Amino acid sequence: MRLSIFLFLCAVLFVCPSCTTTDTVRFDLYFLNASIRERTLGFIEGATVSLDLCVYDISDPEVLRALAGKAAQGVAVRVVTEADNLAELGLLTRELEVVVDDDRGLMHCKYMIADGKQVWGGSTNLTKTSLDNHYNDIFIASDPFIVRRFQDHFEHCMNGLFKGDRPPAQDKGSIYFSPEDLPFNALMNLLSSAKEEVLIGIYAFSDYRIAHFLKVLSAHGVKIYVFADRGWNQGSPYSQSVEVDQYTLLRYDLLETGLMHQKFIVVDRSAVLFGTYNFTASAETKNDEYLILSREASVVERFRQRFFELWKASE
Repeated sequence: MRLSIFLFLCAVLFVCPSCTTTDTVRFDLYFLNASIRERTLGFIEGATVSLDLCVYDISDPEVLRALAGKAAQGVAVRVVTEADNLAELGLLTRELEVVVDDDRGLMHCKYMIADGKQVWGGSTNLTKTSLDNHYNDIFIASDPFIVRRFQDHFEHCMNGLFKGDRPPAQDKGSIYFSPEDLPFNALMNLLSSAKEEVLIGIYAFSDYRIAHFLKVLSAHGVKIYVFADRGWNQGSPYSQSVEVDQYTLLRYDLLETGLMHQKFIVVDRSAVLFGTYNFTASAETKNDEYLILSREASVVERFRQRFFELWKASE
């Protein structure tokens, strides 16, 4: 078994990620809950022509009122969401164009596109607890290529193409939608470049391949920090937390009413991967997800600072 894992990882590490200029694009990043709610509502309010939402869960009362208000103003509001959460939209389903995913895993994305010019995304669902109580992040970007990548994905979903039905992107531009763009390979490629330090902030960690490779990195002198959600990782029989605790510095959140819901990896102060992708097999093969690779120094440093803020808060 260990030999097969090693050979698989070797094969993955020789797959080069797409090398384009989009991994140096600047993002506006927000982590504090007050900022996340304010910026999210501001993003919705700023839409004047169209607002496309591809979000796992939408139930926050303020968000629902804002969406209803936009629709009443004549803004074309379209929604893609997880089928199991459709009821939370309530009467809005009569006013908006809504598409739900199929039953092959989760529609786990979280992003919005305003007027075809700006993208909001990150780990945050549009629920009260996600906006107010959880450790989350959002980004806002207006780079035309990034907007187009998300718009293309959205149009596929609106046309009923979920999970493995979508074709892989010809030019990923350091944005990896799951499963078609193989974000797991991007993740492993980034980890393989680590020489000194890996910082991981994660909600669900059950992928044994990632856990095993962290052990390999640790054996080669890479210092690895993992900050994980306490409830999921101490409560799930599939969690790899007991395994990784043997060769990493591991801490859990101390939140009483929220989750550690972020998903990001910072490597050697040189690159960060972030998005909706948990360290699970479902994220790789069954769910609609995405990861973004950034080498922009300001973005990397913001995530690194965020990690150690979380780390200190768990002391």
